[in-house]
Amino acid sequence: MERVVYNILILICISSIVNYALGQLKERNITVSWKLEVDSIEEFGVYVLQRGRSYLKTKGTDGSIRESNVRFFIVWSKTGDSYKVLNDIFTRL
Repeated sequence: MERVVYNILILICISSIVNYALGQLKERNITVSWKLEVDSIEEFGVYVLQRGRSYLKTKGTDGSIRESNVRFFIVWSKTGDSYKVLNDIFTRL
């Protein structure tokens, strides 16, 4: 049961980060399409390791389209009742 709670908390953190980033881009009149796929979430004491893929497509105000497709590895640290990102590593797909 505790692992399920950790997974839910991590997904809430991810959702908050995505919503913040999307809001920042939309404020600049940039159209965004973003898809996250989580491959695994593993707990090691106060640390959580998350692996997945991110597919980001933006269309700028000048009409140019950019894509960023990456595989990521995030190390989260539990601090009290929340989590902080300690390290975010990614490579292009």
